[in-house]
Amino acid sequence: MTAHTDIGAVETDVAGSAAACDAAQAVRIRVHADLAEARAAWEELEAQHTASPYQSLAWQSAFLAHALPAGADSRIAVVSDAASGRPLLVLPLVIQRRGPLHVASLAGGKHANLHLPLACPRAPALRAPEAVRAHLLAIGRTLGIDAFAFINLPATWRGRPNPLALPGLRPAASDAYWSAFADHAADHPADAPPVPMSKETQKKLRKKGRALEALGPVRVSRARSEAEIAETLDAFFAFKARRMNALGIDDPFDAPGVRAFLASAAAPTPDGVRPALTLWRLTVGDRIAATFGAACDGERASGMFIAFDDAPEIARATPGDLMLLSIVEDLRAEGYESFDLGVGEARYKGHFCDRREALFELTLPVSLRGRAYAAGAGAAGRLKRAIKREAATNPRITAAIARARRLLKRPA
Repeated sequence: MTAHTDIGAVETDVAGSAAACDAAQAVRIRVHADLAEARAAWEELEAQHTASPYQSLAWQSAFLAHALPAGADSRIAVVSDAASGRPLLVLPLVIQRRGPLHVASLAGGKHANLHLPLACPRAPALRAPEAVRAHLLAIGRTLGIDAFAFINLPATWRGRPNPLALPGLRPAASDAYWSAFADHAADHPADAPPVPMSKETQKKLRKKGRALEALGPVRVSRARSEAEIAETLDAFFAFKARRMNALGIDDPFDAPGVRAFLASAAAPTPDGVRPALTLWRLTVGDRIAATFGAACDGERASGMFIAFDDAPEIARATPGDLMLLSIVEDLRAEGYESFDLGVGEARYKGHFCDRREALFELTLPVSLRGRAYAAGAGAAGRLKRAIKREAATNPRITAAIARARRLLKRPA
């Protein structure tokens, strides 16, 4: 694979419709092995706020430096206007072997609940799906890959179409849960509470908090110093490992480099700039009882993970809910427009989020072999979605899946 490839000027052939004619724009596509070579283009597009917090340079830099899957390679594709040189699209890609095939996905994988490219919203070259598809195929051929596999794609972001929402999208297995704060959302009444949780439920939750105070002073705070960040991550990894083991699920946070990735993303910055990952914890006395991490950009706080101590005297007080209630109130006061609790179904998400964001997947073949891969990925995705939907409404299926997972993980 070439470390740095300039594939020259490419003019997309989209003749045949008025909309497509508007999208005709000569572009230059460059593929970089080093993120630093794409930094200027990345920062220019990031400043236009067309992507989620997961596409910030800081978040992606931390991921690419520490959390690439074993055997994977990374490349940064930049599509620019051929005449002016202004960047139009930046795609951070991770390339992996899947059997005999090479498949490219967006950097961040499942750690990023929302996947978008960094894109210029006014670029004619991105207005027509045919044009974007042509750019992707050009990138794919340059990299020598067989297919692109994109997950967790919102169809739109901030009212604009996601350029990767191309024909062939299929619904993801799970949706994302989010909420807009009432004083920032035009379709919400001004006196709406910051969360959809009823006042009665909030009252019961605060009563549990007072019961927790019998064990020690209860406080929700951000981990700001290196020591606090390390302590919070220690607690999170311990809580998460116990929970995943109980469910019989492989712990995605146990992969090599993930601890270093999260620590790097949350590290305090010398100039006081907001880190890519903000960590909160609920403490009872000196004991950390719950942890929460979110990718934040000042407008959207996107929850990456949550975990709490499962000791009975702690768990019965639902410390995760108590912590989130405090966090949401603080985010609203700080002027955030919205927050989300990520992908997947969970009871607590309905307490804090009143909206569901439909997410999609796209497998775009580049080679002939990639076509067969795309067909198989589509069938597998549809089956996974059907199973998850059925499990969400049938507790017996959920319990059976958990039992099977535990049996499979049990040593012989």
